[in-house]
Amino acid sequence: MSSDSTTDSPQVLLEIDQRGQLHQRGLADVEIAIATLSGGAIEAVPGPQSGDDQAIRFPAFSSADDYPRAVIAVTNAGEQDALTPAASDFSFGAEFTLDPISTSKVPQNVDNGDNLLQRGLSSDPAMFKLEIDGHRPACTVRGTDGTLIVRSNTEVVPGTWYRVTCARQGDEVTIEVTPAGEDPDPKTARSKTGTIGNVRIADPKTPLSVGGKLARNGAVIASATDQFNGMVLRPFFTVDS
Repeated sequence: MSSDSTTDSPQVLLEIDQRGQLHQRGLADVEIAIATLSGGAIEAVPGPQSGDDQAIRFPAFSSADDYPRAVIAVTNAGEQDALTPAASDFSFGAEFTLDPISTSKVPQNVDNGDNLLQRGLSSDPAMFKLEIDGHRPACTVRGTDGTLIVRSNTEVVPGTWYRVTCARQGDEVTIEVTPAGEDPDPKTARSKTGTIGNVRIADPKTPLSVGGKLARNGAVIASATDQFNGMVLRPFFTVDS
């Protein structure tokens, strides 16, 4: 699926229609694919409000070794890497709701992850990530000079819709988590300051993933998928001009 031309400001803004087709509403020239394992799939479901856009439904949690997985891969369609922020300020996030079950303590403490949006891996020299592990949203931004991780004080309630945004501004990373439909409350934002440097992704083919973790070639990482369990609405990635 290739991108649609719009005048929206984000580089990436994804929507899903009632037929389950994904569409790019942002500015970047990208291609969209769905990487799956073990019968995993995404589907379109009603959003949090009547008449709202359709939300993206990801696979439910399973503690089995071989469980259904589905992750959205957004990759550059042209030669220019429109998905790397480099030294610019940038933000990324989405509206989301977690399933009632996204972890299991039987037979052992299992949490197969709840990665919402990510580009690059923990072993890479540059990456950024938004995860909801343990019901606590957290942002990670890594550059040439260091890594900042900031975790929200908000413990999200399964079944409740939230809007979450991670933002890098200079040497500061901020996370905001707000119940969907409410105005952001500055008191709930958390920030951390430190040296980050250039967040330039080395390989332009590295996918921007939504709903889990992908290898550079766009394949699901079977050993640690960090599958998001729930629904997502309008995931976005924006580089400030």
